[in-house]
Amino acid sequence: MEQAYVEGVGVDGAFLASRGTSGFDGLRLLAREFSLRSRAEASFFRIEFLAKTCKASSGLTQVSDIIRQIDVGLSRFRKMIETLPAAVSRVGLEVQTSDLTIMLLRSLTHDVRSYATLHAAAQ
Repeated sequence: MEQAYVEGVGVDGAFLASRGTSGFDGLRLLAREFSLRSRAEASFFRIEFLAKTCKASSGLTQVSDIIRQIDVGLSRFRKMIETLPAAVSRVGLEVQTSDLTIMLLRSLTHDVRSYATLHAAAQ
């Protein structure tokens, strides 16, 4: 009886050369190992994201570059939060519009920040 050689690690972490596996088992194991497991981890990454200050190259697209960087970071954070187990509450982990506004103002240069705050519509 001929046996095909297959290497890989199953979802249970055991070596599965005898069963025959695909690369997807390895991907599932990596996803399980590197996904968030607790609310404390998610809260840590939320604080780290909100403390970030974006830098843009000088030029006409400076503000749009900063907005794009914040948007990419927000997208990454939301994807990370989706990896939390279903039993973990996500209440309070959302990033609010006011948080994003503070991140944007903190990332702008002094002149642009002054112009934006002086010409913003009061609500």
